[in-house]
Amino acid sequence: MSKDKLFKDLEQRFREGKMDRRDFLQATGKVAIASLGLTIAASLQGGFVDAAPKFSAYPFTLGVASGDPWQDSVVLWTRLAPD
Repeated sequence: MSKDKLFKDLEQRFREGKMDRRDFLQATGKVAIASLGLTIAASLQGGFVDAAPKFSAYPFTLGVASGDPWQDSVVLWTRLAPD
């Protein structure tokens, strides 16, 4: 069964109210397995990830933000925004 046909059948059953909990769990399981399969297939193709990129300018141009401080800790985050 093709992916498009599977999704169309599931959508039609959902709209008609013929989908019960078991059908829903089976459908989400199929989507999860398909997603995992695509992720594994993409990772097997290989690719280059530069773990230490070189920036031509200072990449932290947005500064540092803080949110929800507690008595004993604080969350800090920043965002790289190179030109």
